[in-house]
Amino acid sequence: MTMPLMDRLLPGVVTIKSGSLCNTLARRDLFIGICRSFAAANLETKMKNFDVQSIGFTVSAETAFDYISQPANLPKWTNAFSRADANSANLVTPNGEVSIGLQTVTSREAGSVDWLMTFPDGAVATAYSRITPNGADESIYSFVLMAPPVPLEALEGALEAQKVILATELEKLKGILAA
Repeated sequence: MTMPLMDRLLPGVVTIKSGSLCNTLARRDLFIGICRSFAAANLETKMKNFDVQSIGFTVSAETAFDYISQPANLPKWTNAFSRADANSANLVTPNGEVSIGLQTVTSREAGSVDWLMTFPDGAVATAYSRITPNGADESIYSFVLMAPPVPLEALEGALEAQKVILATELEKLKGILAA
């Protein structure tokens, strides 16, 4: 006679009479718990490829949107761009400047301002952001920083460095909007 799968996977887990519904359910719940633990451990070892930061502004969501949604303003509050317009930008890198394609995708109704950056080799980087009203004269700006399109071996430190830079850029943007 072959043993049920749960008995083979988790022998002797409970002392309730074999074959009873309670025994089956107890073993199933324990098995699910073990699987979730393994999944959680696996997720913790996976490298994070994004960072989310937010900041409060003392201006309305409309005012913040009007400023942030204009690509020409990117060089004023970011370190990443020396020039930007509706179709292209000059991206500042540790190895110098590179010309990229820039598409700004906006939705005033949703408060979203997203950027798609196309590099000369065809790689595409993305950045997503949203301006949320916080009363009539305040707003919250949330920015999702995605890992850059670089080889895996270069990725580990790149996102960590960008997180620090983004935090200072958001503070700079807050100052500009408050002025």
